[in-house]
Amino acid sequence: MTQKTIFTLGYEKLSMVDFIRIVKDKEIMQVVDIRAKNAVTEGRGRFTPEQLSDILTNVSVKYVYLPEAGIPQTILKLPGGNGHFTDFCREYKSIKSADKKLAKRIRELFSEGQVLILGYEEDVNTSHRLPFSEIVISVLGTGFQVQHLSSKDLKPIVIPPPEPPVVTKD
Repeated sequence: MTQKTIFTLGYEKLSMVDFIRIVKDKEIMQVVDIRAKNAVTEGRGRFTPEQLSDILTNVSVKYVYLPEAGIPQTILKLPGGNGHFTDFCREYKSIKSADKKLAKRIRELFSEGQVLILGYEEDVNTSHRLPFSEIVISVLGTGFQVQHLSSKDLKPIVIPPPEPPVVTKD
């Protein structure tokens, strides 16, 4: 049986154009934005839910804003760096895995087509995309794998040389 891939991506170092290039290259059918409401309003909002919805609709990709998957306030202040990211992930998974409504939404959202989980941080090892993707896999069961994307996954744009001018004789 072929495994279905669920992608994750942090837009931290991406322009909107480069973000769309990755989405189209990976044939993403749906983007699930897991940023909490406070993250969207505290200056990381250059990719607002409204902007994403409009732009993704224009390129035939469904957009779903899922703030309930964001980082809970109770663990927001836990340090993520200096070896504490493991503790952060454990606490995040403990809280979110117990959320039955979230599990139901995961089953609904990730059952069809290519899906991308969107967060802010480019490095998945400093982002709640990592524990969230692990929750998604545990909810969905076998047959799924996760691929974490970054700006390094952008394919170069190849621009062909211009055609030589056509010279006509009079």
